[in-house]
Amino acid sequence: MNIYSPSQVDLEELLLVKKDWDIFANKFIKLPLKVKDVMTSATTDYYLEFLSKKVGLDQNQSSDLSRIVRDVLLADAFLSDFPALISSKLGVEASIANQIANKIVSELFALAIEDIKNMQREKFKDRIAQNRSNQSQQSSQNTNAEQSNVIDLRKQNQ
Repeated sequence: MNIYSPSQVDLEELLLVKKDWDIFANKFIKLPLKVKDVMTSATTDYYLEFLSKKVGLDQNQSSDLSRIVRDVLLADAFLSDFPALISSKLGVEASIANQIANKIVSELFALAIEDIKNMQREKFKDRIAQNRSNQSQQSSQNTNAEQSNVIDLRKQNQ
């Protein structure tokens, strides 16, 4: 078992239970080619090993990181949750989790990012719509707060 490979990290366990293997295989078959390449490439394994060692992850944390990457690539995990998943599953600080997530997204996912985003939009359209709604509400609240903090000096001289 290669703990740094998103496609192999749980392969032995998957092969023991036919139903679990079938579920994984069906998801994998449907993946866009570029996403499959990221999941199965030796480059991915080397990159995750390098990153794990660079930030001081132990073997369990490294395996969990590979699982999280796999879940994002399969669209079983929401990409916006990536840093929070890394922080909670690996037990690292949010700032470290953000660094790991940003590096993986910008470097490892780079060639497949459009396919990953398309899969995410399809699978998590409700969450994406909710996030956009929350962002627009926050934006309008910030605008209202800024407007209420403005003093009209023309009115003060009257």
